[in-house]
Amino acid sequence: MIAVTGASGQLGRATIGHLVERVDAARVVAVTRTPARAADLGGADQGGRLRRPGLDGARR
Repeated sequence: MIAVTGASGQLGRATIGHLVERVDAARVVAVTRTPARAADLGGADQGGRLRRPGLDGARR
C-alpha cells in the first residue's frame, strides 16, 4: 500500500495521478483531513481508496 497524505491539495492530487499511472491503483490510498474536497479520488471507478486520518485525539 502507498499512502499519500494531503491528497486533497494540489501536490497530493498530482502525486496520486502519477502513482496510478505506474502502479496498480488499488495500492494507492488517499489520506486527507477534508474528504469532501477529495471525494473524486476515492471512487471505485478509479480503484482508489479515500481515508480520513484519526488524528483528532492524538497525543503530542
